[in-house]
Amino acid sequence: MGDIGDFLQLIATFIIVVLILILAFVMTRRIGKTAIRYQNSSNMKVLERILLGQDKSLLIVQVGNKYCLIGVAQSGIQLLMELKEEDISELILQAREGTTTDFRMSQFKEIFLDKFGKMKH
Repeated sequence: MGDIGDFLQLIATFIIVVLILILAFVMTRRIGKTAIRYQNSSNMKVLERILLGQDKSLLIVQVGNKYCLIGVAQSGIQLLMELKEEDISELILQAREGTTTDFRMSQFKEIFLDKFGKMKH
């Protein structure tokens, strides 16, 4: 009788683990869908993002008809500068078309270095 009780306990434990995994899967999908809903905005869009280090990144953000270079770090978020549409026209085209290319990162770096190079002089 002890063997049957141990076997039933093993089956019950297995069923509980499977149910917990299914619940975790369902909740993760629900949270993901909610996050996507809040990320989609008709007034704001992140065009580019580059990681500079742990918890540090630069973003080019479109807010309405304006474009901004934003620095994000653990200490906070800071507007670094406003960009002109002609400075990032290629990035805007790619963002509207939804295309991803390998040279987008180099374009972002070029814009960044171009703008900050001008600020140093």
